[in-house]
Amino acid sequence: MSLDIGLRAMVESDVVDQNITHNLTPMWREAGVYEALYKSEGKTAKEVIPILEKGLKVMMDNPERFKKLDSPNGWGLYKNAVPWLTRLIINFKEYPDGVIWISR
Repeated sequence: MSLDIGLRAMVESDVVDQNITHNLTPMWREAGVYEALYKSEGKTAKEVIPILEKGLKVMMDNPERFKKLDSPNGWGLYKNAVPWLTRLIINFKEYPDGVIWISR
């Protein structure tokens, strides 16, 4: 007979970390995802995924509507917003129980 002893600990780590310009704020508001992106700290990814997916669909179904909101300085363009939001949704789906943190 023998004694086996060990220690297990749940280690918290960041698994998603994406950054994009605030110049997209008008576009995020128009798509209905602003609150999910800026005001969801402490929520789980699965809580906001449906909102993000709905907003992405609106953006993709109406590109001209959203291209009108492109930032005049070139920082905050539709062509960058759609792939960024798509990646965020994919990452959130990979870790649906992950807790959202936000840094501005």
